[in-house]
Amino acid sequence: MHFQVHFKSHLVLIAVTEDKSWKVRLALSKNFAELAEAFGKEISDVSLIQIFTTLLRDVENDVRMASVESLSKFIHFIHIERIATLIPHIQSLMKDQSAGVRAATMDVLNSLLGLMPKDPTIAKFQQPLVDLLNDESYDVRVAALKPTAKFIVATNAETISVFLPALKNLSIDMKWRVRIEVLNTIIEIALSLKVLEIYKIRIWNSFRNQLNHYICLT
Repeated sequence: MHFQVHFKSHLVLIAVTEDKSWKVRLALSKNFAELAEAFGKEISDVSLIQIFTTLLRDVENDVRMASVESLSKFIHFIHIERIATLIPHIQSLMKDQSAGVRAATMDVLNSLLGLMPKDPTIAKFQQPLVDLLNDESYDVRVAALKPTAKFIVATNAETISVFLPALKNLSIDMKWRVRIEVLNTIIEIALSLKVLEIYKIRIWNSFRNQLNHYICLT
């Protein structure tokens, strides 16, 4: 009986992801994390992941946006081992044509780094994250700074040199929200690593000459 209910529910969800009305698909996207919680990890690990990835590739920006927002919660309702199957989709979303989707994906990456900070697969996000720090949208740049600190800390500061050029540019960004978020990012890195030499030598010296410029722009 349980199998029949699961099978029928699975078919219904597949049908909804293919509904001709984007508003129907949007409604499913907004509630997908709650569905995963209700079904449980065993079902979510297999059936729901496959269905959810269809929504993440939807042609409508609003549907993809809602799907990404649900994804931040959805990854908590599947086993960590299964998260790897979502990584290619997250990488693709980081290059999405919609700035809103790209920005929302940063919340997913932030959650992901919290769940599996030492997993070697996170290295796949390094270059896409650097690219987003240089994004044309300032909302995306602000959003990308939030997981940057976690990423650098997860790699024991070995990737600081990779991110430093982008961080230096952002410290003199024309948007004040970006400049403030850069300072928050640097402080978080220093406090998380608790290695003052890294803060003083590798980071602080790189920003010292730009602080006066930052103060003038504020």
